[in-house]
Amino acid sequence: MTQKAKISPASKFLLVIVVIIVLFLIGFIYVAMNPEKALKTVFVPSVDIADDPMPAAPNYTDNSGWVVRPDAPSKTSHYRPAGTTSITQVPEADIFFIHPTTYLKRTHWNAPLDDERTNDAIEGFVVMHQLTPFSPAGQFYMPRYRQATLGAFMDDSGQGITARDRAYGDVLVAFDHYITHDNDGRPFIIVGHSQGSTHGLKLLRDRISGTSLADRMVAAYLVGWPISMEEDIGALDNIPACAQALQTGCVISWLSFAGGGDISGFQQAFDLEVGLSGQSRKNSTMLCTNPLNWSVGGETDAKANLGAVQMRQEQVPLGGPIAALTGAKCGTDGFLYLTTPPQSAPWTDYLLGTGNYHVYDFNLFYMNIRNNAAMRAGAWLKANED
Repeated sequence: MTQKAKISPASKFLLVIVVIIVLFLIGFIYVAMNPEKALKTVFVPSVDIADDPMPAAPNYTDNSGWVVRPDAPSKTSHYRPAGTTSITQVPEADIFFIHPTTYLKRTHWNAPLDDERTNDAIEGFVVMHQLTPFSPAGQFYMPRYRQATLGAFMDDSGQGITARDRAYGDVLVAFDHYITHDNDGRPFIIVGHSQGSTHGLKLLRDRISGTSLADRMVAAYLVGWPISMEEDIGALDNIPACAQALQTGCVISWLSFAGGGDISGFQQAFDLEVGLSGQSRKNSTMLCTNPLNWSVGGETDAKANLGAVQMRQEQVPLGGPIAALTGAKCGTDGFLYLTTPPQSAPWTDYLLGTGNYHVYDFNLFYMNIRNNAAMRAGAWLKANED
């Protein structure tokens, strides 16, 4: 008798989020034009946010408030691709990681911290595939926060913005606690993906830009959400886009698509939201960092790809790096296009619509990220030697 393959909670979560976001991206323009008939009736919480008290707040003085920290590693935070070293090359630096959306329910506008499915997805997807590439570059700090539900990004009533602001409030408290009690003057890297990148961008504005912390920031890898060169980066004080592989104190961002992929959802999100400047991002330039050469714009062939790492369905050790899986080119529209996009499973299991590799933003360039983060942190240390 053939035994059925076991599907992990994280994989089930990804399948659900793929279905939901596919519908979201397909319907984004329709939603903007027809709010009364929008998909919000399916995905946006039906409860008024004023009648939806925030779940219990995380306690950042306790390990329960953190997914990962140096004295409390998670189940998968030690995972490394097969055949690679587990040594942290730059133990003098820290990684402050803000996780993406893993709460899909419409029961609440903001996620309770004890939601089992949400936490399984953080562990089996985010930590395992998105945090671990940064392991050689420093010590991990990933806070739990009462993230906005997926429907908050589809809402047009203003309640979704409130939910996102409430989530950001937790990130702000977590970062302040980290700086005050844990950082001890060390250099740090900020990493975010999707919702996490929206919070990371605000963190640059509210806590880092124009302060002494900017001098300690190695870089901000804010991936999977569109960022405007003029209305976001241009609104920051002396925090530019990273133009070179070893540049520090700068911002990195990309959104991964196959050529001909459906970018309409993210393009509409970019056009409809205001930037850090308070002005519309529409008709501004989207930041595109090529993770194969770490410059803004340009094209690099697959030979520069040091190794992609496949997504695993179980919390089991990662497979070995797959060198030269795909090249990458920044389009004139600001999206990152894969020159040889993988066309078979597991690389196509979680596509968010036609050619949208959002879920794989880190996996596709795993070893390049791993190498660059460590080298960039090392460059900061060298430049700041006493």
